[in-house]
Amino acid sequence: MGQRRNSAPVEVMPGPLPTLRVDPRRTPLDGMTDVYVKAKQGDRWGSFDVATLERDSFIAWLRHSKDRAEKVALTLLGHDITTRREHHATGRTSNI
Repeated sequence: MGQRRNSAPVEVMPGPLPTLRVDPRRTPLDGMTDVYVKAKQGDRWGSFDVATLERDSFIAWLRHSKDRAEKVALTLLGHDITTRREHHATGRTSNI
């Protein structure tokens, strides 16, 4: 197995999530991931695929939750994101 790179731990952002903004150049990617967030495009709020977010907004969204990046990666790769504890307790999958 390859060696693991040393990397700093991901820092979770405290407080409320900043306003997420859509990059108009990325709107052709809408629907690419099927992971939707409330974001602002110009002066209009809406539900947008995370693939359309500006880079800084996407990073802020990922870092706002301790395990969100992990769950997004699992979802994009087609894996079940339900932990054994969540599945046993609720019988449902968890939300990203």
